[in-house]
Amino acid sequence: SETGPLNMEALPMNKMNGQSYGYLVYSTSAVIAQTGSTLMIRGHVRDMAQVIVNGELVTQPYGNGVHTNSFGFWNGRDKSITVTGNGTEADINILVENLGRVNFGQPHMFVEKKGLWEGNVLIDRERVNSWKMTPLEFKQPYIQGLTGWTAFTGSLSLPAMYRTTLNISDTPNDTFLDMSGWGKGVVFVNGFNLGRYWSEGPTLTLYVPGPILIKGENEVLVFEQYEAATKIISTDTPLLG
Repeated sequence: SETGPLNMEALPMNKMNGQSYGYLVYSTSAVIAQTGSTLMIRGHVRDMAQVIVNGELVTQPYGNGVHTNSFGFWNGRDKSITVTGNGTEADINILVENLGRVNFGQPHMFVEKKGLWEGNVLIDRERVNSWKMTPLEFKQPYIQGLTGWTAFTGSLSLPAMYRTTLNISDTPNDTFLDMSGWGKGVVFVNGFNLGRYWSEGPTLTLYVPGPILIKGENEVLVFEQYEAATKIISTDTPLLG
């Protein structure tokens, strides 16, 4: 788009019906000053936004003084954040998450558009018009078609997809995945979307139905938005808070 960011529902996809759920990545490039530039999102974010500049996450997760009136959260209006660069053009990505819709109440009643659409994005008071938008609905064919995995140790402090396996030597049964060491994200087992987890709780486990598991190696994919833990625990005891 050369006229500013579009909302999810306006994207030319799904037979021109737009994006219904998931995440949307807004990408652009702009000169960021060494002394710091101000990035402002006019209006509200629908619903949560993370800003990545040159591969570095510059926004903070919810909690520890960061609340929903802060930059990047749904209650904050016309909020800004300071980003630093080297005085040259920088790659800027804004990952926006759709937290869900309701069919009543304010602010938009029955017209719940998601993404960045209430206003412009400004860098040092200059409007940014040119955006590339990449939808992440994480439908099953997309998840099952992911390739090019590389061995990795440690953790990245920015959104990333992680892959591991759950090996089952006997007949599979229902289980739970303990995500208490992780931040916030989505888990997929054998291409099946288990749902979202969030360290804020109260629930810290995800239910895994036995029928989606197989004897042998089961693929587990985690889209983590902040920082990954070093392990996932399969347990028969849910942590419900």
